[in-house]
Amino acid sequence: MKKLGFLSFFLIGVAGVALLFSYLFLTTKGSDFLVSFFLPRYFPLENIESKEVSGSLFTVLSYQDIVFDGLEFLPEGNSLRAQRLDISLGPAGLRLDVKNGTLVIPGLDKILFYGFFENGNLDLNFYTRSVNLRNLFSFFDDQELKKITGLAGGLDAYVRGPVFEPSFSGVFQIDSLSRENLVLENSAGNFDLAVEKNDGRLKLFGEVSLNGGKVLFSRAALINLDEARFVFSGNPQDPSLDVKANSVVERTKINISLKGTMNNPDLHLKSSPSLSQERLLLMLATNRSWRASEGALSGEGLSADMGKEFFDYFVFSRPASNISKLLRLGGISIRYDNQTIGVEARKDITETTEISFSVEQARDREGEQPPTQKVGIEHQISESTSLSLEGQISQDEKSDREKEADKPDSKAILKFRREF
Repeated sequence: MKKLGFLSFFLIGVAGVALLFSYLFLTTKGSDFLVSFFLPRYFPLENIESKEVSGSLFTVLSYQDIVFDGLEFLPEGNSLRAQRLDISLGPAGLRLDVKNGTLVIPGLDKILFYGFFENGNLDLNFYTRSVNLRNLFSFFDDQELKKITGLAGGLDAYVRGPVFEPSFSGVFQIDSLSRENLVLENSAGNFDLAVEKNDGRLKLFGEVSLNGGKVLFSRAALINLDEARFVFSGNPQDPSLDVKANSVVERTKINISLKGTMNNPDLHLKSSPSLSQERLLLMLATNRSWRASEGALSGEGLSADMGKEFFDYFVFSRPASNISKLLRLGGISIRYDNQTIGVEARKDITETTEISFSVEQARDREGEQPPTQKVGIEHQISESTSLSLEGQISQDEKSDREKEADKPDSKAILKFRREF
């Protein structure tokens, strides 16, 4: 009797497990219950709704017009919708197929996608018509990214591989990208990147390329971008550079080559007609030829420090104390705004005497005015007293008589400095 009782209990248990398995994996309601129970544990969210459910996990469980609201790993207010989501269990494990998916994130255009997830691996295609870069990077903690604004479009991207080490590839179009003083317009790009996890840190490998476009700086010449390659070898903040571009400053064509890395750029300039690299760098910085300054330039080529500082100054808006070395002068200042454009350079000729030369051009509503040159000398008499002499020459198109009548007076200024 004891053996019959144990056997009956065992058979009842087996039958119960079989019935539970049949309900969970062979019926629509059971499979839907199982998915609704486990899915939020892998993808935390606020709510799941579906218009229609059919099939089962033993074959294919299909959801029509399914909506996921409030996915925790995305910005607040997000919503993910799919015209159809198929879930199945196979030899490779769990598989999810998404058809005609739409991801909605506040502040961004709709992101369309399709593809599948199987056994921890992704194979998805994303497309969006337009991306507001300010809104996109506002979701990140990186303060440098938050400085980027603009509009990109036509992003067509593929995400493949393991969830925690995916690869990304695709194309995009930059309509306008701004970062402080730098603006990039109308450039087509493509990328092929892979993320790897090493010693608990994420590393980035691959390449981002740009073709065509215009680069503008608030205080420099217009640069026409031919092509640019950014190659990542682990550190996402220090890619290798391979940039080719050109510019035209007052009928002088300048060819620009930028190599090295983001932290150690190597800048080379060539022109037709041929000019020294220092002269070309000054022309790019001011968008003027400054032909009168050529005699002050050494023509010995750009040092690595000068090239890096030029790159930092215009791309990252960092201080440019060493650019003054271009003219072998003690200091150089560049002014470029709505009222005035110009450059001033200074040089110490003794421990107590300094000479200066400047060219400025005022602008009004009718356009640019004739440039004015100034030369000066300042002699330090004591720690608190100096004598300054300054002469001014107007470079305009007036007659000799008019020039003589309007000739500016030279000035002698006695300066006193007092500390309180």
